[in-house]
Amino acid sequence: MIALGCFCFRGDFFYTWSGIPDGLPARAAFSYANGAYLIAAGVGVMLDRFARPAALALAALWFLYTACHVPRFLAAWRPFLGQIAEPAALASFGLVLAARRRA
Repeated sequence: MIALGCFCFRGDFFYTWSGIPDGLPARAAFSYANGAYLIAAGVGVMLDRFARPAALALAALWFLYTACHVPRFLAAWRPFLGQIAEPAALASFGLVLAARRRA
């Protein structure tokens, strides 16, 4: 997540998982905010004290990315199946990580 966050500082959502519309106003600003969010959550996941809230934050972000793909998926499901499955899987990973028991 930290590496993905660093890539967002180019000023654009480069990876296909985001599904953020191209016409979004202040797209570069949202990309920078997304990068900071991913970096903070990625660091938080590595720290025991913040692992659960950070994992939930990542799950929420990836579910948001999944929701961005829903309109295109409903219009023509076959070409967008992979684009909706990947962020959904990452969001599920965040939920599993948040549910893990502490040792």
